[in-house]
Amino acid sequence: MKTIQRSLACLCLLAILNACASVAPGNDPVLVNAQRTARTAHTSFDFLFKIERDNDALVRQNIPAVHTAVNELRRKAPKAEADLWGAIETYRTNRTADNKANLNTYLAVIQNLLDVAASYTQQIQTKAKAKGH
Repeated sequence: MKTIQRSLACLCLLAILNACASVAPGNDPVLVNAQRTARTAHTSFDFLFKIERDNDALVRQNIPAVHTAVNELRRKAPKAEADLWGAIETYRTNRTADNKANLNTYLAVIQNLLDVAASYTQQIQTKAKAKGH
């Protein structure tokens, strides 16, 4: 459990630093923040997938819906990440209003998945703590 708490603390710190980081003069804040979000998403998904696997028996037995949902997220997240990186590259090479709107759409998809991942992470951690894991 201490490893999970340390990992969560590091992940929270990463998210805070990411959100608070400034954009260097001359850089496009839309592009920089999209890249930061993509990197944070990857780290967040990996963290969820690891704690779910590390607590596999507990999750399957006590919160089976979370187990099923995390497996679904394992299928969705890589495509969503790839789509976001594709939209980032498209916007980076051609900064039109349409490409910016498309990038914002993919950012919204990733944000939705991050919100879901955060909920599952919390549920697993709460159950693991209650069970003394």
